[in-house]
Amino acid sequence: MLSELMSKATCAECKYCCSFKRTSLWEVPTFPADKLKKLAKDTDCKVVTDKCGSKSFAYCDLSGEYLTEDPAEEAPCPFLDENTGCVLSDDDKPFDCKLWPFRVVRKGDHLFLAISIACPSIMTWELEHLRAYAEEHLRGPVRAYTDKNPYIIKDLKEGYIALIEI
Repeated sequence: MLSELMSKATCAECKYCCSFKRTSLWEVPTFPADKLKKLAKDTDCKVVTDKCGSKSFAYCDLSGEYLTEDPAEEAPCPFLDENTGCVLSDDDKPFDCKLWPFRVVRKGDHLFLAISIACPSIMTWELEHLRAYAEEHLRGPVRAYTDKNPYIIKDLKEGYIALIEI
């Protein structure tokens, strides 16, 4: 989805977005219920329901170590292979992952497509270029997906820049 902005090799080398601290669980990619069932069946992952702030969400945990007790310790995504990157098929990969480092965020009563300043590759682009790209390539598909899957909407947090309203 973002191949015009970043290469898959660049992402695979970095893997920053594929690990989470206990304090950043709100960013864990979530799956539609049908995908969770399929992944649980196909991979023996444990479907975990957790809460971050006031929101509940479900995800897959293969290792049982995805949630660490230490809030500062990084826990890798259970579908991340250290050598080959993500082991999920494109069909099974969460929309959040396909869209990263963009996020659908809520600010007040409005939805925005935002960009994470934590992604070193994406931040090499000018914000105006990212806005134009989001407007031309992402707004329609992201809005359509969000309308059907509102669980992907996150609250706007520090470290994200709202680019365009969707």
